[in-house]
Amino acid sequence: MKGLELPTNTMIVIILALLVLVALIMFFMGTFNPVKEGMSVSSVKSSACQLWTSTGCIGEAASIKTSDYDSNGDGTQGNDYLQDLCDNYYSCNRDNQCCKDVCGCPE
Repeated sequence: MKGLELPTNTMIVIILALLVLVALIMFFMGTFNPVKEGMSVSSVKSSACQLWTSTGCIGEAASIKTSDYDSNGDGTQGNDYLQDLCDNYYSCNRDNQCCKDVCGCPE
């Protein structure tokens, strides 16, 4: 029995090491990132709001594009706007003033 114990333990350690290695590879390639979603919403909001507030929040939030993020939840990126982000993540319901409040626009 002692002869089988070492290979069994070794196999378990090897399998666990491979699982950890695969998880690390996925993490660094961007396939697996548990905090990516939350950080993306925050960073996209920050950059879009910064762009909008730099113009004095003139115009509609629907005219400010959010880059490389699916703000409206349709599964595609690149054709979404700050108003979509405000509606989907901050419950603004197409209200431009609500989006101004989210971005901290002056009154």
